[in-house]
Amino acid sequence: MKIIAVLMLFLCSLSLWSQEYSYPTYAQLVLKYSELVNTYPTMIDSSVIGSSETDNQPIMMYRLTNPNSTEISKKNILVIGSVYAKDIPAMNATYLWLKSFLQNAGQTPYSSYADHFNIFIIPTLNPDGSDYVLNHSMYEMLSNTHDLNENNVFDYSSDGVNLNRNAEFNWIHGNDYNSSGNNQFFRGNHAYSENELIALKNVLTENKIEFCMINATESNQQFKVIFPYNWAFVRQSPDYQAYHMLGQNIASSIGNQWSTEPNVNRNGNLSDELYVNYGIIPFSLSFDDYFVLPDSAGLQVYQDMFQSAAHHLMDSITQYNIINELMPGLLEVQVINSQNNQPMDAEIHIDQVNSMAFSNHKSNPENGKYYRYLNEGNYTLNINKKGFQPYSQPIVINNNQHLQIQVNLIPLPNAIINIQISLNNELVSGKIRIKKDHYQETILINGNGIFETFEGIHELTLISDELAPVRKTIHINPGVNQIFFNLDYTNHSFTEEFESSCCSWIMNGPWLVVSDSTHNSHFITDSWSGNGFYSVNANYSLQVSYPLSLFGYEEQDLYLTFDQAVHTEWDNDYVSVELSYDNFNWNSIYKFAGNTNGWEKQIISLNDFVNNDIYLRFRLKDGIEGQANHEDLVDPGWNIDNIRVIGSLSALNNQEIILQKPEVSKLNVYPNPFNPVLNISFESKDLIKDAEMKIFNIKGQLIKSQTLNSEQMRNRKFVWDAMPYASGIYFVQLIINNQEKLTKKTLLLK
Repeated sequence: MKIIAVLMLFLCSLSLWSQEYSYPTYAQLVLKYSELVNTYPTMIDSSVIGSSETDNQPIMMYRLTNPNSTEISKKNILVIGSVYAKDIPAMNATYLWLKSFLQNAGQTPYSSYADHFNIFIIPTLNPDGSDYVLNHSMYEMLSNTHDLNENNVFDYSSDGVNLNRNAEFNWIHGNDYNSSGNNQFFRGNHAYSENELIALKNVLTENKIEFCMINATESNQQFKVIFPYNWAFVRQSPDYQAYHMLGQNIASSIGNQWSTEPNVNRNGNLSDELYVNYGIIPFSLSFDDYFVLPDSAGLQVYQDMFQSAAHHLMDSITQYNIINELMPGLLEVQVINSQNNQPMDAEIHIDQVNSMAFSNHKSNPENGKYYRYLNEGNYTLNINKKGFQPYSQPIVINNNQHLQIQVNLIPLPNAIINIQISLNNELVSGKIRIKKDHYQETILINGNGIFETFEGIHELTLISDELAPVRKTIHINPGVNQIFFNLDYTNHSFTEEFESSCCSWIMNGPWLVVSDSTHNSHFITDSWSGNGFYSVNANYSLQVSYPLSLFGYEEQDLYLTFDQAVHTEWDNDYVSVELSYDNFNWNSIYKFAGNTNGWEKQIISLNDFVNNDIYLRFRLKDGIEGQANHEDLVDPGWNIDNIRVIGSLSALNNQEIILQKPEVSKLNVYPNPFNPVLNISFESKDLIKDAEMKIFNIKGQLIKSQTLNSEQMRNRKFVWDAMPYASGIYFVQLIINNQEKLTKKTLLLK
């Protein structure tokens, strides 16, 4: 009945809309917001988060909160008034809702919302597009006004970028540019190519947003609450059931003409981006667009519908006024640093609803809070933070429950690693990959380097050009650890660089040798630069045509190394490296799904296969065997280059020595922090023959080296003038008698 009433309102007002009401331009709407800021200065403030792509209009954001609230840790909600150019009614309805909110701030439920939430409001991400719609009556327009062909004129038929296709996650699946057709769905030249999306990214980076509501319009009299994703009605998100339940409740609160459904497109849309890459719980309101013409009565209906949705979402979060309604459980985790009792950010993983695609699913650094709606069931909560002991706990979630958990993470003792790399006692350069728990970083080392880490088990992988790699698992002790790598030249048992023909390979699938701007040499690909995306039901393999002999490497570390760029469907479509003794039964020694975000080198140990002839193949498989509908979605695929089976040229010579030096000597630095002169003194029980001072930056790069003169050695003190250097952490290292090394950390603060 409500939909009929709405239609009647609209039809009755058509003849009068131009006299009764007209939509403001973006600049005029900003003035209206400014009036609210001036009227309610204690409850709302404004900021400029960026500028529009074409007209350089400021993209505004407003924050509504109650500064006098006793609530210590408020939840952050982002409201985006419009994204599409035509979403002018939704943009204006958002303003009217905010105005009504402020006018009734002292009343229930508005006072409760202001007490419990920080509400961030972006009136529109597309000010240029909305103005163009108003000025040209282009009521179907979606894009911004980016002049793609650079002829200084916006042409609706060929220009414009769709801001709801320009986000990073699944951007590759958006529409390409069509030089001769309509580009209202064009994804942009690259993810976040548009200023408007960069402005949004700034907000998401600077503020930990937990919940989001986006306003949009659709045609054909459709009213929907949309949640992240169920691409092509095939692949459900890990939170599908919980979000569907909550979305249905929101829809019911608006009216019986409303329904809920997942987003079904893989195309770089904002809803999926917020959910996957920022850990935000987002819902999009899709209004019917028949109110696109200015109409005050219709706009009031818009406002009422948005208000119902926004208020129900906030009620659901706070468990306020939810009566006789089945709700998913709300998990609230607060992460605390046990050393100082302060809240902190940490990575949150819930095993049963996790995805390899998820990034930045973290607690809020300001209050340590993390929120997740979960259906009734058993889960495993995992919390990780670099420098802290990993945490794991089983939890039980019940529907209509608000489960609050506080986790106190225990810090690990600090440790310093001093690494030296040499070949025949001559220092050489290389890269060290350090992996501990869930964290990995790469350090460039020019002969030797110093970096700071934490006590515990580390996996160190050393990579140096033309030298054999080394991978060791080592327990790093608190304090200073000294690690010496003495490398050897590489013995190439097998090499393929794809710079000539591929006669040594058996190919199953559309493999091609190509080159492009992302890579300086030729490489082989299953599809990327050849046939586009890999095909549905793909099971491509690339196999060496003859067995590889691994005999004679008993006393050496033996590795398979290769460069790769991967883009497959997360959690479902895998690339793997497989070995076989008989060319029939295959064992996987490496498996990956997702996106490597460019080229990266893989190093896989073959030590377990030494003294055997092996068959080697690379395989891409679309979908998971035995699971329905897991072979329906495809991605760009797999690029491979520089495949090598390598070991040391001679018997094992790459070994490490780990020392925890006894404190027979002492190194002192003061003041700490300093600016710009650092006093350095040292003590030694031994006769000093020579001494050398080295300064390293936080990246482990050597920035200064000097041999101490006789006076400095006699007085056992000297100074370092750091005037030319930038503020930051530095390591002072003193080498006594070319043997004993003392290291101290200091902070230059200008």
